[in-house]
Amino acid sequence: MPRQEPLNDRIVEALEHRRRKCEVLKQQKQFTYKAAIDKIKAMRTNITRPSHVLDLKDVPSTMKEEMVNIINGTAPVEVAPPTPGQLRNAEQRGSNPEFHNPPSKGSGGWCIMLALHDAHCSGKATLTKHQIIRWAGDHLHIALEDGAAGYSKWSNVKNMQKKRWVHRTAYSRMFGGGGTAGFGGRQDEFELTEEGSELAAILWEQHFGASGGPGSTAAGGAARQQQQQHRRSPAGFGGPGTAGAAAAAHAAAASGFDAFLDQLTTGPEFVSQHGRGGAGAAAAAAAGRYSAGASPFTGRG
Repeated sequence: MPRQEPLNDRIVEALEHRRRKCEVLKQQKQFTYKAAIDKIKAMRTNITRPSHVLDLKDVPSTMKEEMVNIINGTAPVEVAPPTPGQLRNAEQRGSNPEFHNPPSKGSGGWCIMLALHDAHCSGKATLTKHQIIRWAGDHLHIALEDGAAGYSKWSNVKNMQKKRWVHRTAYSRMFGGGGTAGFGGRQDEFELTEEGSELAAILWEQHFGASGGPGSTAAGGAARQQQQQHRRSPAGFGGPGTAGAAAAAHAAAASGFDAFLDQLTTGPEFVSQHGRGGAGAAAAAAAGRYSAGASPFTGRG
């Protein structure tokens, strides 16, 4: 039987393409990709078949399925660059959205958001009720189940769901049950929505700082710092009604998404949150050079 080549590098490359696209589009899934990439890099064994990634701990099942598709060749390594519409939507999200009546410090909703944020930055997309309650008790010293007349701090989870900051996968109801667990004893799982992730990152920084927190690891701290930087910075690809987004997509299609992103984020025309102007102009200039027959990034023919 021929020796199978390890697929670790292929999977990391594929996930990195997806992470960078999510970063450009200001999508929170970039942090899930980052955590999965770190998991693969930390493996001491070679990945040669799907079962090797299915055994990974603290990796969402959807992410495992994506890696299996990459291994089987049914999903490409590279991904298509963002479309102009996607870039405009990313810009419209804004860097600091307004949140109506965010949970106050010490409240049940506040504890739930922090617990889910910590899990998210550590590569675990969902937590059960018991895991959230245990986290709040261990790290915040707040008992979510204490209360009277059928109400406790945990009851605030319904308000978090109503505001669409937290999503609940109700396994307890999927199979006709009305208890706390569904088929096979699986408990309901909770996760942050995209808007909830933004708010949770703000709450975390206000209380712990961008990279600190209870039981913080180097990887988790780095993920939190990256998330805070991502949240503060503008999208940098031109706002609605401008040619920045279209030019960015044009340049991406012309020279490859990786080269395009590298130029905008590390090249001399890139403007960070402390710089001057916007990267939409840089993208437009790059596209103009391409149209003139020169390199979009160097200006040389």
